[in-house]
Amino acid sequence: MTPTGAMPSATVTENLRHQGCPVQVRWDFKEEQQEHEGETLSVWTFNYDNMVEKWNHFRVYAKEETCWLNNGKVYVSEIDNNKNKPPQAGWKEIVFEGITKAEEQEAKTWVPVTGAHDVYKLGEVVEHNGKKYVSNHPTNSWEPGTLTYLNLWIEIGATESNEILPWVQPTGAHDSYKVGDQVTYNGFTWECTAGDGSGSNSWAPGVYGWTKI
Repeated sequence: MTPTGAMPSATVTENLRHQGCPVQVRWDFKEEQQEHEGETLSVWTFNYDNMVEKWNHFRVYAKEETCWLNNGKVYVSEIDNNKNKPPQAGWKEIVFEGITKAEEQEAKTWVPVTGAHDVYKLGEVVEHNGKKYVSNHPTNSWEPGTLTYLNLWIEIGATESNEILPWVQPTGAHDSYKVGDQVTYNGFTWECTAGDGSGSNSWAPGVYGWTKI
């Protein structure tokens, strides 16, 4: 299947990456039946299209529509019936701060989108199911953690929590407890105060290396 849409050139792509703006590409996989030498075969085909398209001088843009130029910059239309070329009047440059800046942002809780007025913008940071995500789409209405092959949201880490979790038996050094860790166990809250030679503690609270607090 022939790919659709105009992909940015290598130079433009590099410019976009340099300023931390992901190149949005949607992959659409589907199974098709094709005839081959008298047999019907099931094959997987795909196509893609740009979520942010190159500016088209034949097109009239509506408010909130986006485009990119050969200078590697992405713009959003601030007006309806926009016939101007960015960065002329009616356009605003989108500056995506990148993943590092996104990690520093305070995440708001993701809530389902109800309409065009509350979609998530490119670069917005949310938390959902204990994880932090940054939007990789200029009008994002999808749930984080779903349709991961579309790369609509980029996971950037776990959300911070002050909740003290129950003690769980470690299975190895990778998940053993360290000095300072706190857990609940048998109705009490415990803090790890000692471990083995490497500082790891796999003993249950009350056995070794734990103090009630």
